[in-house]
Amino acid sequence: MTAFKLLVDKPVHLEMTGKFVAPSAEWIHLSRILQDYELIVMTEGVLYLAGDNQQFVVSKGEYLLLPPLTRQYGYKSSDCSFYWLHFHAANGIQTTTEHPRRPPGWKNM
Repeated sequence: MTAFKLLVDKPVHLEMTGKFVAPSAEWIHLSRILQDYELIVMTEGVLYLAGDNQQFVVSKGEYLLLPPLTRQYGYKSSDCSFYWLHFHAANGIQTTTEHPRRPPGWKNM
């Protein structure tokens, strides 16, 4: 698993945000190259989305963060809804494959 650490020494710039609801059960996410970070937070159903050569299955209550220059595309019909947020981070985001540390007092739900 890849973990992301958002560096916020400088403000994060919001590009745009919204809520998407699939128009039908046959809807497939469009194909594009991301120009910014995109955070997707699922509210209903399942989203079948790929980033470059990695396929993701994102279900209700889960989220996905994709970095700039990712080739993003749907690979299967997705009957779902989600909030989406595009942003730029002036200092960027660090990535690691290490398990993220939990803050003191963290409890699994």
